[in-house]
Amino acid sequence: MIRTASVHVRLDETLKDDATAVVERLGLSLSSAITLFLNQVALRKEIPFALSVPKEFNRETVAALEEGEAIAKGKIKAKRYKTVNALVDDL
Repeated sequence: MIRTASVHVRLDETLKDDATAVVERLGLSLSSAITLFLNQVALRKEIPFALSVPKEFNRETVAALEEGEAIAKGKIKAKRYKTVNALVDDL
């Protein structure tokens, strides 16, 4: 008989609820999903997905993102073009 062990993890309640909703749609319990993850770690001897640190945006990119958000919220009127050629000509 396989001996089992318990792992206790503290995490944000919203994160737990969101993750539980996803894995339940896949027919799994949160416990089963965590067991699957740990099985993959043990099998592969690595985290089973790529980990990376997001690149920081430079000032120009941040300004463009802020401008896009302002356009989306209607704070800035966006320029419109009737054709792709008109857009290219304006560039």
